[in-house]
Amino acid sequence: MGILRSLRCALGAASSVAVLAGCGGAQNTVSSALPQGATQLEASAGYETPPNVTGTYRGWYIETRDGQTVKGHLRIVIRQKRFEITGPFDIRGHDNRRNTYFVGKVKQSPQGALLRFSAVWLAGYDNSVNVHAQVTGTSLDGEGHSSVKSGSGASRWKFKATKAS
Repeated sequence: MGILRSLRCALGAASSVAVLAGCGGAQNTVSSALPQGATQLEASAGYETPPNVTGTYRGWYIETRDGQTVKGHLRIVIRQKRFEITGPFDIRGHDNRRNTYFVGKVKQSPQGALLRFSAVWLAGYDNSVNVHAQVTGTSLDGEGHSSVKSGSGASRWKFKATKAS
């Protein structure tokens, strides 16, 4: 009976050492797989590289406001710093053109890069346009709506552009 107890204790101790050694080895593997400078918290949160959407996109837009439709050409210059995007949003087709810019974010999706941004003074109006767009390859497709939800200031936008080479 004493021999069985000693054998059980020895087996238990040996398996504990093997388990602890395995845990240490797995931990070292995970740590070495992290990008330099990334913390364990970033790794567990799903460390992600932003999609690159930097460039100049040229195309067209359609705006609908108060039952009227305006069509024209656009040029969007996207500057990017990690997940933040900014740049000028130039449109042609309105009488009152102001310097318009946008500020927003980009993230990756299975379908392409998703853009969310707000274009200030778009078409010279006193409100901004909230835009949702997608970049797939060299194509940018999007739509937006003014921050004013109803009344004479409300507008809907549709965009389609191609990245200039």
